[in-house]
Amino acid sequence: MFYYFKFFVLLPFFVFSQQADSTFWDDFNDNQRQWPVDMSNSSDYKREILQGKYNISYLKQSDSFASFLQINVDYNQDFMIESKMRQVAGFDNYDYGLLWAYHGLDDFNFFGINANLHFSIYKFLDIKKSEKITYPFSDKILTSKQWNVLKIERKQNMLRFFINESLVHSIAAASNHICSGNQIGFYIQNYKKIEIDYLKVKGKFKKLNLVKNPNNGHNLENLGQNINSEYHELGPVISPDGNKLYFFKKNHPQNIGGRNQTDDIWFSERTTENTWTKAKNVGYPLNNRESNFVISVGVDNHSLMITNKYNPDGSFKDIGISVATKDSLGKWKVPHDVQINDYYNKNKYVSSSVSSDKKYLISSIESENSNGNMDLYVSQKLDDFTYSKPINLGNVVNTYSNEISPFLAADNKTLYFSSYGHVGFGSADVYITRRLDDSWQHWTEPENLGPEINSPGWEAYFTLPASGEYAYLVSNKASFGLSDIYRIKMVENSKPTPVLLVKGKVLNKKNNFPLASTISIFDLETGTLVGMATSDAKDGNYAIVLQTGKKYGFGAEKNGFYPINENVDVSQLKEYTEIEKNLYLVPLEVGQYIRMNNIFFEYNKSVISKESKSEILNLSKLLKSYSNMTIEIGGHTDDTGSEAFNITLSQARVNAVKTALIALGIENSRLIAKGYGKSKPLVPNITEQQKAQNRRVEFMIKSL
Repeated sequence: MFYYFKFFVLLPFFVFSQQADSTFWDDFNDNQRQWPVDMSNSSDYKREILQGKYNISYLKQSDSFASFLQINVDYNQDFMIESKMRQVAGFDNYDYGLLWAYHGLDDFNFFGINANLHFSIYKFLDIKKSEKITYPFSDKILTSKQWNVLKIERKQNMLRFFINESLVHSIAAASNHICSGNQIGFYIQNYKKIEIDYLKVKGKFKKLNLVKNPNNGHNLENLGQNINSEYHELGPVISPDGNKLYFFKKNHPQNIGGRNQTDDIWFSERTTENTWTKAKNVGYPLNNRESNFVISVGVDNHSLMITNKYNPDGSFKDIGISVATKDSLGKWKVPHDVQINDYYNKNKYVSSSVSSDKKYLISSIESENSNGNMDLYVSQKLDDFTYSKPINLGNVVNTYSNEISPFLAADNKTLYFSSYGHVGFGSADVYITRRLDDSWQHWTEPENLGPEINSPGWEAYFTLPASGEYAYLVSNKASFGLSDIYRIKMVENSKPTPVLLVKGKVLNKKNNFPLASTISIFDLETGTLVGMATSDAKDGNYAIVLQTGKKYGFGAEKNGFYPINENVDVSQLKEYTEIEKNLYLVPLEVGQYIRMNNIFFEYNKSVISKESKSEILNLSKLLKSYSNMTIEIGGHTDDTGSEAFNITLSQARVNAVKTALIALGIENSRLIAKGYGKSKPLVPNITEQQKAQNRRVEFMIKSL
């Protein structure tokens, strides 16, 4: 029976790309459609096109055999599949017929007959979700090597099955019965020889939607034997700065459980020569005797989102997601559970991606409202260890087939994923789509990344650094082993929107010692918190990614210290940029001066701009936390203009800051406002940059 489908040959794929309402027709007078044929004389099977017929012979007296093409009919619309065929030799009590909507060994449909006048209809979707409709007899089937015409037809939501123009069965709710694949072909059970006279497919055919100018003359580059081996290398995730690559090896002898260990996390680092170091197993506690792999690398390279949940001893606790961080010595700690509200996946597989700022989790799961099998869903971060209920991304992105291995780029708008349902070059291809609004329901039409990335084989696990310069993915063409990790230079039309990568250290302003801290990122225009990050306890390193279109303020936070905040304008960013900017924390001690970089005024006026909101709020929170603290707010200018003008301007500005703090509930008696004009420059007033340094508002702690 079809359930025991052990022998199935995967064959070359044919991309059939037409406009809607079209017909695929093949009468086998030639092989322009590129049906699989066998040049060698196999003792088990043979396929050939001969005298206007497609001949398939399967000579084993067990198992099954099939031959098929990729034909991109849209099964969600009305369609018709028809073929004329006959059995010329073999066992009478085993089936032959039409294989359709084939995606894999656990996802296909079949409509067949046998010479004993039986017909069968199968939906095979994992052994637990299969349907089988068999009827003991139909006098519509012709025997004695006579031709039979099999036809499958969908009209509205009704599936109908015909033998020699006679309706033999109908199924309501057609969408629930159809599997997810794009392949159509022919299937035979056990010892049998059949001939096919023609195949006809009518319906709406999905068009191959290529990204514009997909070719730049670059080929996939195998990352070499420092990373790839004779085993499976899968699931690459590149760090946002492009310097560290995590992936998993399947059944590798150096996995924790040896070859019996399914998946272990490995990593490699990029060298100054743009090569990769010898891959290392990341070891305990991230790897245990279950399947382990990374789904996201933190911008700071000191945190990971990984699969599954862990017991305190590092052993497997449950399926799910965890976050892993390092201790003060740079060692990985046992991962902490992440909760996804109302999470449900009825598929045995899952793949996920977390945005570089950890705000969004994209999951490939099968739920009750999936369009087909596995769809892409988004969950939004609620707190450090909780995400919201997954929301389906909609049917522009998702198809009746599988959408897998999502990757959300650093701009939080550009989504890459692999799909069997969108028209492509083969099995699973990589596509790009861009989010159009904050609803996560409106997307651009997915575009295939083209033949330099995609092939008739299987491409998935696409990942990019924040620069978008090179992509990393898995393929099995020209690999050292079963599947390898490759990279390719991206074409401009396939890159995400440019972002700014800011990195540096968090330091104690008093002694320049590194500090572990939390980093807050604000939208300066609205004063709202838009992101969080951390600095490393060992060296103070931090990194953040800022999306284009905003002006940001950011600074470190730590008990007993006050931040010197920084700001950056990326509202007009045109290309990927990296900058280094150290963040300073000032100890809360009497006599300490703290510069307030994110207080802004209108030109030559004392009117505080709205971009100053977050800075003034932060200072008011400090004063409320330390109820006995008194401060002097000092205003300073450059040397442009007269001394009297600068004294007046600086005094008016600090008075405005004082007034804003009083409006937030701070007592007047705790605030001294002093305008110093140009009398206390930090640096000589020679260049415009130096003058900008001298123009400042700062406060000095008078008492605690």
